[in-house]
Amino acid sequence: MTKKPKLLFIAPSFGVHSEVWLYRQATMANEFDVHVLCYQHQNQEHYPAQQCAITELHVALYVKY
Repeated sequence: MTKKPKLLFIAPSFGVHSEVWLYRQATMANEFDVHVLCYQHQNQEHYPAQQCAITELHVALYVKY
């Protein structure tokens, strides 16, 4: 059995209504072992992470520019 290649998405927020494209890219990349690194996983009831792993960083580290 071959392992899937790893794919990492890095974004300030995941599951934002105006960024549906990011959710689709991460959850539909079935040929990869997908991981999302973000500060917030928003709208989890509408954008669940069933096909990928999500790590939320501590919000205090987030700095808006």
